[in-house]
Amino acid sequence: MTGIYGGAFDPPHSEHVKIIRELLRDRSFEKIVIVLSCDSPHKSLLTPFSVRKRMLEKAFEGLDVIVDDIEATFGGKAYSSDILPLLKEKYGEITFIIGGDSLLAFSRWHLPQEILKVCPILVIPRGEEEIKTLREVARRYMTDWGGKIDVSERIKGAEISSSEIRAAVDLDMETPYLNPEVRAIIEMECLYKDHFQMVEGVKSALPPKRWDHT
Repeated sequence: MTGIYGGAFDPPHSEHVKIIRELLRDRSFEKIVIVLSCDSPHKSLLTPFSVRKRMLEKAFEGLDVIVDDIEATFGGKAYSSDILPLLKEKYGEITFIIGGDSLLAFSRWHLPQEILKVCPILVIPRGEEEIKTLREVARRYMTDWGGKIDVSERIKGAEISSSEIRAAVDLDMETPYLNPEVRAIIEMECLYKDHFQMVEGVKSALPPKRWDHT
C-alpha cells in the first residue's frame, strides 16, 4: 500500500516531516508519495512550484519518500478527484492521507464521493480536534457515499501552520519549525516579504526589546 500525502507546502515545516516519520515508523505503508500542489483550486499559490519543490526536497532529505510532481504536468486546476486515479494507476493500491481540518471540509471538495470510490482515506487529527467528532463525520460520509475513512489514533499533528510561518518570516522573526536549509532558500528567493519595507521601518524606529515585544 502506498500513502499519498499532498499539499501546497508553502513552506514545508517540521510538523509535515514529523507526520511522515511517524507514518514510515508505523510501517502501514510500503512507501509514501508526497504530491506537491501546482494550480490549486482551493488557494492562491504565489510561490513558484519549482521553488516549493526545492524546499520540499530539503525538508524531507534523508527520508524514504517520493516527491511526485504530477500536478505540474497535469494542466489546469488539479482536483484530488482527477489526480488520485492517475496516482493509483502509477503506484497501485493507495491511501489518501489528509488532516482533520480537511475531513471537516470534505463535503465541499470537488466530487468527494468520487475520491472515496478511488481509495480509502486516512485522517491525521491536528491539535485539539476530537477523534470522536472526526469519526462521526467520517461515518456520515461513508453512509452517504460508501468507501472507507479511518481516523488515526496513534499519529496526531500539532497546531502549526504554514501561514503562521510565512507571517513570522515577513516580520523577520525566528522560525524554529523550519529546516535551516529551507529557511536559506526562503531568504535567497526573498519569499514571504510582503511587508518588508513597513517591517524594516518600524523595526529601525524601535529599541530591540520593544521590537521583540511588538
